[in-house]
Amino acid sequence: MKLNLSQIFLDHKVKPRGIIYVGAGEGRSLKRFAKFTNAQILLIEANPVTCERLKMAVGDRPNIQTVHMAIADQNSEATLHVTNIESNSSILPLTQYKKLYPNLSETQQIPVDTRTIDTILAELNLLPEDFNILYLDIQGAELLALTGASEILQHLDAIYTTTSQHQLFERGATLEQVNAFLNEHYFTPVAQATPYHPSRYEVVYIHNNLINTSILTPEIAANIRLQPPTEPKPTELKITLSRLQELESEQELLKYQLQQHQKDLGKSQSDYQQKHKELENSQSQLQQTQKDLEKSQSDFQQKQKELENSQSQLQQTRLECKNLHSQLEQTQEDLEESQGMRDQILTDLEKSYSQFKQSQTQLEQSQSQLEQTLSELEQSQYQRDQILAELEQYHTRLQQTQKDLEKSQSDFQQKQKELENSQSQLQQTQKDLEKSQSDFQQKQKELENSQSQLQQTQKDLEKSQSDFQQKQKELENSQSQLQQTQKDLEKSQSDFQQKQKELENSQSEGKKLETKVKEVQDQLKNAQNKQTETQQELDKSRSELHDTREELEMANFQLDEVQVELEQATFELHKTKEELEGSQSQLQQQQKELEESQSQLQQQQKELEESKSEVQKLREQIQQIQQIQQYQNMSPPGQPVQQYQPAVAQSGNTYNAALVKMFAKIIAETMPD
Repeated sequence: MKLNLSQIFLDHKVKPRGIIYVGAGEGRSLKRFAKFTNAQILLIEANPVTCERLKMAVGDRPNIQTVHMAIADQNSEATLHVTNIESNSSILPLTQYKKLYPNLSETQQIPVDTRTIDTILAELNLLPEDFNILYLDIQGAELLALTGASEILQHLDAIYTTTSQHQLFERGATLEQVNAFLNEHYFTPVAQATPYHPSRYEVVYIHNNLINTSILTPEIAANIRLQPPTEPKPTELKITLSRLQELESEQELLKYQLQQHQKDLGKSQSDYQQKHKELENSQSQLQQTQKDLEKSQSDFQQKQKELENSQSQLQQTRLECKNLHSQLEQTQEDLEESQGMRDQILTDLEKSYSQFKQSQTQLEQSQSQLEQTLSELEQSQYQRDQILAELEQYHTRLQQTQKDLEKSQSDFQQKQKELENSQSQLQQTQKDLEKSQSDFQQKQKELENSQSQLQQTQKDLEKSQSDFQQKQKELENSQSQLQQTQKDLEKSQSDFQQKQKELENSQSEGKKLETKVKEVQDQLKNAQNKQTETQQELDKSRSELHDTREELEMANFQLDEVQVELEQATFELHKTKEELEGSQSQLQQQQKELEESQSQLQQQQKELEESKSEVQKLREQIQQIQQIQQYQNMSPPGQPVQQYQPAVAQSGNTYNAALVKMFAKIIAETMPD
């Protein structure tokens, strides 16, 4: 079972603030740090291919930094011996390690650069005091890594490492050597386990000044040496001061940049607010302009309606004028006809008058004819009267016609005046309409200007917003560019691998053709080729067997992790059960105490009942004594007392009084009422 690091750190009050993980592999053990969310983690891996997979697995977590480098005791070069199980690769040649795992084989050797842990921190501009936990899983090179970590060892609180009882790698460290080295630096092993093999260990060391001795055995606790306080070296103090000055300068620069960004942000916000206010003003002006435009449009529509009404009235007036004109023409025709009739009547009258004169002359000439013509004259007079009546009637009709004509003329003049007024109103309406149209065009121009200003304001606002967003996205762009670069690198690697595969395929096809030609040319080598193919298939089967064993080991590793989690859950369940049993025992103890209290209460009740019975007896005795006293008081003078009281009262009244007082005192003490 693997060690529970979080519980060990909790037992010794070690709070991880920074973790250096050497030999991180593909990051499968990172879940052991899942509870240390606030810790800064530095991952170091020597295999370049594995390191790329590690970076992909980690992603862009802000608290994790990944470095491709091999760790040793000096800055130099080394050869990484890669095995078919990549997690067992090492910069040291495999010796006895193959005996533990016979199926393990070395697949390739990769030249790598080596650095010490102190050098890595210096190259990355990381402070050693920011890290307090070292995690080593580098297959035999643990002592080399610790030797090159003299600076970081002064700041560490805990060290986790894998080691072995015997030397499994060439120049590899053993558990005894690691213990001796760390004991010199005031570290003591507090927990160890063998989850992989009985001779392979994982060990946790805690600094002696932090160890909780209450959970250790007395032998280990007695051998712990506390590290005396050390003063910083002048060089270290100078480096720290220079680093502090650099940090202060960087902090001032960052403060200045932050203030500048805040000023730019405030300026952008003020510009944005100003543009927003201008936009609101423009919108209010636009709304006011729209209202004025709507009002103008309503006025224009009203004027149009009035103009239409005026035009309809004008047309109506024109129709009436036409009707009046036709009536006038008809009246004039009637008048002309009446005048013609009058002229005819006048001619007839003149003719009749001439005839009358002729008749008078004839009357004068001949009275005889007068009588003859009297009747004719009377008849003529009657005709004349009739004609005169008709003439007068025509005259009255003529006067009436003249009056109607005058009235029609006055109406015509009135209609003409009304027509002129309507025309003047129409002209005024047309002028108002033209003025409204000019105002409408002016409002349209103002609206277009307002819209252009609004568009300009919106463009300025969008520009300020884009500038603001541009300033916010500068960091995101750089990150996206970095991610794009990584993706391009991965894509180029995948393309390169694809090309390699295609090249291998083409080479394999060429080899097949060559083998076929060789088989045709030389049939004797056919058996050898078959033998080599059989050997290749055997090697392939072996490699598949190795892969299967590797997958089996991975499955065992995962099973171990599941078992660890199950054991932790079982431990917590046992702990809960123990707490429950403790609670049940406490409850049983309380029940026992309650039963004892009940028994004591029952005992007290029995004693109380006994006391009551004794008190009852005392009361009965008191009553007897009172009866005795009554008998004494009732006895005749000179008669002996023995005749009136029992033998208990022979001692006299003093004895009885003392006995009564004693009984009264007992009753007062035993009876609270």
